[in-house]
Amino acid sequence: DLRSFSINNLAKRYYDFPKHNKHVRKLALLLFEQLAPLHNYGNWEKDLLAQAAIVHDIGMTINYYDHHKQGQMLIMGSALAGFSHREQVIISLLVRYHRKGKPNALGLESVLEAKDMERVNKLAALLRLAEYLERSKAQRVQGLRCHVADNYLQIEVLADDDVSVEIKEAILHSDLLAMAYGVQVEIVLGH
Repeated sequence: DLRSFSINNLAKRYYDFPKHNKHVRKLALLLFEQLAPLHNYGNWEKDLLAQAAIVHDIGMTINYYDHHKQGQMLIMGSALAGFSHREQVIISLLVRYHRKGKPNALGLESVLEAKDMERVNKLAALLRLAEYLERSKAQRVQGLRCHVADNYLQIEVLADDDVSVEIKEAILHSDLLAMAYGVQVEIVLGH
């Protein structure tokens, strides 16, 4: 798999915490799958989200506080075999907005297609929530259950350990999810 090989090499080259990265990917993909009725995306978007999750923190090698910006620059400056320019731009934008901010094309519109910024908003929201649900970098959140009803989304966090920090951080950073999907978001501890 040339694409995964390229992404994994990029992670190893800069800042690789495999357990954390894989857990963020797992949580992001759980959200992706359970929110499929809201986004209607397929395997292509799922793969871009999964690849972005593996390299979301690579900018830490340059600057902790702006690692989301540095990560985008590292991705844009890398030769990622197996990815089109458009895919590389989308992954870089997902990394850029995995922490904060409202996604913006940042002058890359000429590479993107009509619905790509909507796509970036929706996928970045999932990556951001997954990142904050893995805030302790200790893989405490074991699973998620999403309940969707009329403009409302409840996310049950499944865990055996204390995940109060993760839930608090996820709630604080759920604004992009609410905006991108047009839902009121509630994040609770599951039973």
